Amino acid sequence: AIIRAVSINFKTKSKAQGASTITQQVARNIYLSQDVTWERKITEIFLSMELEKRYTKDQILEFYINNIYFANGLYGIEAAAQGYFNKAAGELSISQLVFLTTIPNNPSRYDPFEHLDRGVERRDYILGLLHDYGSISDEEYQNAIAEEIVLSPPEAEKYDSVETYVYYCATRSLMKAAGFNFRYEFTDEDDEAAYKELYDDWYSRYQRTLFTGGYRIYTAIDMDKQQLLMDSLDAAFAWNTETNDEGVYKLQASAVCIDNAAGYVTAIVGGRNQGLPGYTLNRAYQSFRQPGSAIKPLVVYAPYLGLGHNPDELIDDSPMEGGPENFENRYPGEETLQEALAWSSNVAAWKLFEQITPEYGMSFVKKMHFRKIGDDEHYMAACLGGWSYGASALEMAGAYAALSDRGQYREPTCIIKMINNQGEDIFEDYESVQVYQESSAVLMTDILKGVVTKGTAASMGWSGNIEAAG
Repeated sequence: AIIRAVSINFKTKSKAQGASTITQQVARNIYLSQDVTWERKITEIFLSMELEKRYTKDQILEFYINNIYFANGLYGIEAAAQGYFNKAAGELSISQLVFLTTIPNNPSRYDPFEHLDRGVERRDYILGLLHDYGSISDEEYQNAIAEEIVLSPPEAEKYDSVETYVYYCATRSLMKAAGFNFRYEFTDEDDEAAYKELYDDWYSRYQRTLFTGGYRIYTAIDMDKQQLLMDSLDAAFAWNTETNDEGVYKLQASAVCIDNAAGYVTAIVGGRNQGLPGYTLNRAYQSFRQPGSAIKPLVVYAPYLGLGHNPDELIDDSPMEGGPENFENRYPGEETLQEALAWSSNVAAWKLFEQITPEYGMSFVKKMHFRKIGDDEHYMAACLGGWSYGASALEMAGAYAALSDRGQYREPTCIIKMINNQGEDIFEDYESVQVYQESSAVLMTDILKGVVTKGTAASMGWSGNIEAAG
């Protein structure tokens, strides 16, 4: 397998093919990093040879099973048994044990909390192999296939929005430090699918490294602000308590708070607080929804101002054939750009977007790594936030932070530094990119202050010493 991998990698001038025996994986996990280099692979081979001189195959396999990653922060078969079934490993059925063995192949892809169906499908495949090899009888096979997999995680709350986001940022930081090339544009669907497979493989590998490498992670998360954001979101949706079959609130929301001065995420809420056990979906960065009119400053007005226009420029805000309607049938006729945005005019946004072209307007959010743009860059409806997939709360917060920072965009993260077990800070901060012209970003921010004081958000009654724009 190693010779084959070397041959393929040589021919393709890549490191796409890997080859590791169980012993090699043990050697890598104990003694080495996860870097994809020939030097590491050669060292791994020699370490494996020494391990097999000192330990039996059974001992090596035992160590492997007791240390391999089973997703959701669970390492080893005993931790997995307790984490997913609330039982000791020795108490599990054949079906449950085989189900757990599906996870290490790709912990992200076979995460039981998020992709139960994939795990069950792979369980059935492995049970078939065991039966074909005579490792289980006909009766054991039939019983195992028929058994329904029901997860029973411990009752205590284990993970929340902060932890899931910190793990996400830290894992990507390790990938970045190892040389992974993050991509946001693709030539076609096959290119995107190939990248996603590569990304998932690296993410799974470095997530495992994160939990076993002895890192100390320092974040910008402010737990007081986190509690304020959580309480605010919960209070806003307290009127609706309808739940789905799993007991999760049907009506959901997410929220992100970024320190505009420093550029760090200081609070993040991925959903309403219910105290449910296990990892829960962090909608703040994992869910994509229609951005609606909140997208107008990002793809219409700021790009338009950057072409030399000004807030006092007049535009005809009258009904138009073949175009959108304004909210509450408000059509004032001729008005300034500032007034059009303050009242979130759909007609004005449409006309300006048509003038600068969708391709140009959407190029700005592409520069800020919005992940689900697809073909929306060619559609007029994109200027009103009618996207095929949508945007995440994290993406939107990062883009508005760029407006606040005079057009400078920086990839949102909560990580300040990461110290490895050698005491070295391995975190590489993201470089800022000038997405909007400084002058247009400043003008845009000033216009958005009017939205709060005399536009669609005036009813908030904003007061105090802190200026607000939105």
